[in-house]
Amino acid sequence: MRSILFRAEAKMRRATGYEHHIPTIEVTDALFASMTRPDKLGLIPMIMPWDQDGPPAKEEWWWYRIPADGSILEEFLSMTAKMRAI
Repeated sequence: MRSILFRAEAKMRRATGYEHHIPTIEVTDALFASMTRPDKLGLIPMIMPWDQDGPPAKEEWWWYRIPADGSILEEFLSMTAKMRAI
């Protein structure tokens, strides 16, 4: 289910001829990537377990990133530390 939007976007790009050029998405992706880092600790699935379909496709790279710093990262670390302690 979670891949429906990703596949729909890819189809839309091919159908409209914008398969390799949608600057708004590219700019947004770059901004998101600049404020996040890879989730090497596996925090995301601890907080929000993957559904029965398993983890997202690698093309859905944003699911594998966490905040680079700040209060949201601190909250993630706090929540997952409590989960690991149980």
